[in-house]
Amino acid sequence: EQKEYLRAIEYFASLSKNHPGSPKVPEARFAQGDALSELGKFPTAILAFEEIIAKYADSYLVDLAWGRKGDCQFTLAKDEPQRYQEALASYRTVLESPTASRDLKWQAEYKMGRCREKMGQPAEALEHYMNVVYGYLAEAEKGDAGDPVWFARSAFNAAAIKESEQQWREAVAIYRRVA
Repeated sequence: EQKEYLRAIEYFASLSKNHPGSPKVPEARFAQGDALSELGKFPTAILAFEEIIAKYADSYLVDLAWGRKGDCQFTLAKDEPQRYQEALASYRTVLESPTASRDLKWQAEYKMGRCREKMGQPAEALEHYMNVVYGYLAEAEKGDAGDPVWFARSAFNAAAIKESEQQWREAVAIYRRVA
């Protein structure tokens, strides 16, 4: 929280080393992965998240670790485009997880859309975005929509795709859903 990421990484490493059987180790490794991400050390952060996935399969952090791993892969894909496929696989794992929360699944679906956009696949990206939009609207009708952040991001990205294709009516229809 104090933005002292190097100190935090060292602290979490010592906790894991000195207390390997502690139930706090997965949380320490997750926080370490986040700190490494903040420092731009994405390959090393991926290793921390993979350790949680492999060693602590029963932890509530596994779905979050898959998502963060995907985020790291997405960032690395700027220079290594094949990483978009890896990011998609990580996000798909979250989407298919029976333990992932609805909001985490919507986040993963949105991020899959972002990967598809970066891969030059606007139709596939649009499908991911609209899955979130329709899912959110269906939950809203039931009175349990949850956090609107992934809905709003997905809707705006979907509308932007339609605008880029000069499909103005479709873009306006998406914006109306947001309103």
